[in-house]
Amino acid sequence: MKFYREDLLIKAKFKVKITLDKDYTNEKDGIELEEIGLNLEEALSIVKRFVALRLSSSREMEFWEMMGDGFGYKKFGLGHFYFAITAYFDKIHLLDQKQTCPSRMDKNGKGEHIENIDYWIMIGEDKCCSYCRSIHPDRVIELIKMYGPKIIGSSKLSGDERTFIAGKKTGYKVSVINRPDVIAYEFGGVEFYSSHFNKEQIEIYNTLMHGYKRLDLVENGN
Repeated sequence: MKFYREDLLIKAKFKVKITLDKDYTNEKDGIELEEIGLNLEEALSIVKRFVALRLSSSREMEFWEMMGDGFGYKKFGLGHFYFAITAYFDKIHLLDQKQTCPSRMDKNGKGEHIENIDYWIMIGEDKCCSYCRSIHPDRVIELIKMYGPKIIGSSKLSGDERTFIAGKKTGYKVSVINRPDVIAYEFGGVEFYSSHFNKEQIEIYNTLMHGYKRLDLVENGN
């Protein structure tokens, strides 16, 4: 079987969750199988065994065709089942680094508006906010120094080009892209909010991005 980025998968842990379609069960969650903290070999073995036992031979072939080289990244339904097989790196909470996520305190936010209950966490090599998963500003700056301005991309389209639009209150979410070892958010930080930046960090960011069309990304940070 072929794997996409097997070099990452062999270092990752896996969560395998298989649920039964709600139309075929009276159970509230419909969980048929759920295992966490597996290595690649264990996860593959469990999935192979389940598929062989619970799917018809034609469905089994269809399953592996749908999976392709996406083991660890794909989620899809087939027959009566929904398969979610997720590869991930452990998240380490830095309990001595409490903070208040600006997104939490936004009046339109869905979370509790309580200060100092968030932390910085490590996902792979990236320090991220435990609430919104924004990459720490210092790490964003470090990544720009490592890879250059073009590592930064935006998920919002303006006209025919992707451009940055700074938020007026909590900042605008953008993506950190083109990193070969962060192919999904389970492997590291993939986005950040400008609201996490202080003025000094904004100045450094804008200096590094000078001359690039996305210069004004965080000019409205706080």
